Amino acid sequence: MTRFRVSNSCEPEPEPEPKADRAPTWIHLVGAEVVSRAGFSLWMGAQGFRTRRHPSAEALVAAAPWLEPGCVILDLAGPTWSAIELLDRLRLAAPNHPVVVFGCGDVALAVAAMKLGAADVLDRPVGWGTLADAVGHALEAGVYRSSALPASAAATARVSTLTPRQRGVLREVMAGKLNKTIAHELGLSARTVESHRAAIMARTGARSLSDLIRIGIAAGL
Repeated sequence: MTRFRVSNSCEPEPEPEPKADRAPTWIHLVGAEVVSRAGFSLWMGAQGFRTRRHPSAEALVAAAPWLEPGCVILDLAGPTWSAIELLDRLRLAAPNHPVVVFGCGDVALAVAAMKLGAADVLDRPVGWGTLADAVGHALEAGVYRSSALPASAAATARVSTLTPRQRGVLREVMAGKLNKTIAHELGLSARTVESHRAAIMARTGARSLSDLIRIGIAAGL
């Protein structure tokens, strides 16, 4: 994914007061090592959000019935529980809170996280702007998605534009395999696999690896 940087010269604005006729949208942070600085809360406040830091995954799930409306940002480097266990518990305890996961460098884990309803999965390092965009998209998408993702007609139509070889490469990518491994198993060169992956991204309209994974899951791969 594209790496974003936030200039250190940009001074965050103070957190604005919420409008009287609308409750603030809260960002619940769990193990958020990268966004642990107070500056992140101030910066998100300037974007119209308020933040609440939870000391552990256990504390977040325990507080689920009383969580303010909003989104959860989960840093995989922090929680005591495994990311998958936490997502599974959140799906049941806080079904109306979409979850953005970051620090996920393993494709197989990203696929598992999305099947459990993660709204987005981001690799490290991640910029504040990237997180803010992911949160905004997650909130626009609505409630936390079920683990039983139905096949999407739109996603299926996109995947249908792929050649049989490209669909095979996509399945291998979603299994978390590296290009070198895919090339060896399919009898291709690493450069050919890279070309197939670029064509897959273009044909499906995926803007990132997490976007491609989401399309593949929705298409039933």
